[in-house]
Amino acid sequence: MSYASMIAKAGTTVTVKRRTSADDGYGGQVTTWTILYRSVPARFESTAGRVLGTVYDKATALPDYFVHIAGPYAIQEDDRIYFDNGREFGVKKIHSFAEQGYQLKLDVTEIGRNGA
Repeated sequence: MSYASMIAKAGTTVTVKRRTSADDGYGGQVTTWTILYRSVPARFESTAGRVLGTVYDKATALPDYFVHIAGPYAIQEDDRIYFDNGREFGVKKIHSFAEQGYQLKLDVTEIGRNGA
């Protein structure tokens, strides 16, 4: 089974957003989340749960979940992943398993649920 077919079989799609800022008209800045991609096929994978670990001698919250995506998406750390059920995740690390980013495994931590 190919990576793309494994993800398509999961039947889940996500929206990917990136933080942007703009002038608010009063001398300040306003932060918004701009949609980069809609309806991106994805597969969700749970880890053993939130664990506080040490990475390079620095205390770090390890990822809660992994999100697998197949395709040439320019996803970056600190982007946000939104599921249709309202769950929101922050991208902490990106693993690319093929040239040109066609197989992505994202380490994500849950930020919250919209409307909850």
